Amino acid sequence: MKEPIEWEKLRPSYVPNQVERTIGVWVDRIFFNSSDNYDELLDAEQHTPYRILGLYTISYIIEGRGTFYSPPTGNVSFSKGACIIQFPDIPHSYRSVAVNGEWKRCTVSFNGPIIDQLRTLDYISHKHPVVNDKNQVLYDFYKELSRRKFHQTKEAVLWKATQLIRLIYYLHQAFQRDSTNHVIFSRINEITDFIDANVNQSLSPPEIAEKFFISYSHLRNIFKAETGVSITEYINRQKIAMAKEYLTNSDMTIKEIAYIVGYADEHYFMRVFKKFTGTTPNLFRKIRM
Repeated sequence: MKEPIEWEKLRPSYVPNQVERTIGVWVDRIFFNSSDNYDELLDAEQHTPYRILGLYTISYIIEGRGTFYSPPTGNVSFSKGACIIQFPDIPHSYRSVAVNGEWKRCTVSFNGPIIDQLRTLDYISHKHPVVNDKNQVLYDFYKELSRRKFHQTKEAVLWKATQLIRLIYYLHQAFQRDSTNHVIFSRINEITDFIDANVNQSLSPPEIAEKFFISYSHLRNIFKAETGVSITEYINRQKIAMAKEYLTNSDMTIKEIAYIVGYADEHYFMRVFKKFTGTTPNLFRKIRM
């Protein structure tokens, strides 16, 4: 998306009551969007609204996908299960696309000095506007608000305020988990790249852990969690894949192939090969000839 020249500035429509102002946080409004092919943003050159809302909103994507845009973030993709956080002073827009014929979102808008303070403390940040909500916490909050939206007793106002703060805390935790998982995923990619580039060497998982400054027990846990296989199994799979190439395209002996793919013991290589292929290296070669 191109950065627009003009922004549509909106103003909050809700005037908080005395109790809400005293507590310091209030729900402005809630709403639900549903369409067969909802496309709020077409193109900046067509003067589709780029908005400054003047309040906070969080939208939960029930069905569909799209791309969020703001000047600090550029384009950020989102899909079903994402929460999109919009800030009162940050221009934004987004393109929404139906998936399997459906686009659905629910939105809660809110405001107040306590929210400003939570933002100052980085519990929410305009630099990270999209957070995955796997537990549908915002959707559940929206549905409960739908039942209580006309309740303005002191108890109801306090309930809304505490639930909003709880929601922000939950999204903060979810973002922290996403960030940690991203770091882990990047580290695992580095490790698999290293294994792939050195598959013909004698690779020791403890030595790999030391090379990447990770404890061996932690490496085993995160590697299995991210790839679905143990690091030892991954190494052997890559070695056997290379051995298959040599068995198919060379006349080297089994012992030579075992050595060239990083197995010092020919008999151990044959056991590993049979485990992963269901046959021996010799039979594999005969079948391929």
